Amino acid sequence: MGPQLIQTQTAFTDCSVSVWKEPVVDSVAQARWQYRKIWSSASPQLNSSWLSWAHHEHLILTLLAAKGAKHVVQVSGLQVSPLKVELITLDAGSDFERAWLTPCKALSHETLWASEGDALKWARACLIALESIHQLGLVHGDVKADNLCVSGIAENAGVVQCLNLNSLRLIDFAYALYRDAPLQFVLPTDPVKLDYLPPFFKTALAKAQTQNNVNVINAVACANIDLFSLWYMLGKTVSLDVAKRWLHWTVFMEECCRVGETYEKKSFLSSEHQFAQPTQRLLKTVEHLLHKCGIPNHAWAVAATLVAPSAAPTPLLMDMTTQGDIELTPLLVDTVSEVIQVVNKPMRLPFLFSNAIRWLYGLLVAAFVVVDHAYVKYQLLLSDVGYYLALLTVPFLIRLSWIVVSDLFKSGPIPSANGGKSAVFVFFSVLYFNSTLVSSPEYLMVFCLSVVILFFLWTALKSDSSQKVFDHA
Repeated sequence: MGPQLIQTQTAFTDCSVSVWKEPVVDSVAQARWQYRKIWSSASPQLNSSWLSWAHHEHLILTLLAAKGAKHVVQVSGLQVSPLKVELITLDAGSDFERAWLTPCKALSHETLWASEGDALKWARACLIALESIHQLGLVHGDVKADNLCVSGIAENAGVVQCLNLNSLRLIDFAYALYRDAPLQFVLPTDPVKLDYLPPFFKTALAKAQTQNNVNVINAVACANIDLFSLWYMLGKTVSLDVAKRWLHWTVFMEECCRVGETYEKKSFLSSEHQFAQPTQRLLKTVEHLLHKCGIPNHAWAVAATLVAPSAAPTPLLMDMTTQGDIELTPLLVDTVSEVIQVVNKPMRLPFLFSNAIRWLYGLLVAAFVVVDHAYVKYQLLLSDVGYYLALLTVPFLIRLSWIVVSDLFKSGPIPSANGGKSAVFVFFSVLYFNSTLVSSPEYLMVFCLSVVILFFLWTALKSDSSQKVFDHA
C-alpha cells in the first residue's frame, strides 16, 4: 500500500500543508506507519516565511527529544527543497476524535465514556501529557482532539473500546511557543475561529497580527492556554445532561475553565517549574477526585468508552475538496497574507544600535553612582531632588530599559512579565539612593517622589496594567 492522503489545507493561493500516511519497514523487517507533513509554497514572496513553520516544528520536536520529553510524537526526518519542506514523524497511535468521538455521535450516546471515573482518568492522562511539556517551558498552543493520539484496547469480546492512557502522545507542534526555540514570526492562525483558545490569547494573536509584533504573543504565553483548550475539548465528550449528574466531573471542569481563562502572571523570578504549576495543581485536583470516586491508582491507566473498536483508526481523505469531520486549525485568509510575508522580520532594533544603547545606558548608571559618591563625600545637601527627578525619568523610559535588560538577561520566547526586570532595576535604584539620603528640609519632597516611583513600580508589575504602560510609554 502506497502513501495515503489524510488531510490537506490551503492557507493562501500558493501555500498549502498536507499530511500523508505511508508504510515503512524498520530494521527488523516489521511494517509500521509514518506520517509525512508537507509544507509547500509556489510563491517566492511567501516561501521563506511559510516554509519556516515546518522548520519550527522540526526544531521543537528535536529539542523535546533531546530533553527526554515523554508523551510527544517522535520526529524521524526532515527533507528540504526550494518549494517545500517535508517533516516526517513516526506513528504516534490512533487518532482520538476521528476514530471514536464521531461514531459516538452517530450512535447518539450522551457521553463517550462508560462512567464518570473513565472521563476523569482521560482528563488526568491529558494533564500528564501537558505537564511533560509545560515543565520544559513549552506551550503547545493547539490542543484539540485531532492533536492527541492514543492506542485502543478491545475488551468484552471486542465490543467495548478502551483506551491505553499510557500511550497518549501529543502531535502537531507547529504553533508551539518554546523558550529554547524563540518564536520569530507571528502565528498565521485566524483568532476569530479559534474557539478552543482563551480570550486573552486570542486578543494577543489579533494584536500581534495587526502590529506584526511577535513579542505580544510571547508576553502572554503560559500553560493556561493549553488548559483552556483541554477544558474545551473535554466538554465535547460529555453532554450537559450527563455532566449535571457527574458531580466530581463538574467540579473538575469548573476549575479547569477557571484556570484556563486566567492569564498566569509571570515575574522576573519565574522558572520552568513555576511555569507548570497550574497544570500540576489541576493534576492533583483530578487525582483527588478519582480517589473520591473510589478508583484505585492501578486502574488509572485504562479508560473505557461506549463505542466499539474501529477497524480504520485514521480516516483517509478521499475527496481533497472535503475535509469531513477533520477539525483543521483555521489559518489566515488571503486578505491578510501580507502579515505572513514579513513575519520573519521581527520588530527589533539593529544589532549595533541596540548595543550602543546598552553601553550608553550603562554609562548613565555609572555616572549616577560616581556623582552620588561625590555627594556623600562632600555632603552636598541640594542634590536629593535632582537625583529623584532623574530616577523618575527611568520608568517613563521603561520600554528602553526593558530592551536593555532583556538583552543582558535573555529569557527566550516566554519572557518575564512586561517591564518586570526594568521595574526591579528602578526599585533597587530607589533603595540605593534612599540609603544615601542626608536629612534636609527637602526630605518631604524626596519622600513624596519616592511614593510616586514605588506606585509606578507596583502598577508596572501588575500583569493586567503593564501592557497598557508599554502601549503608552
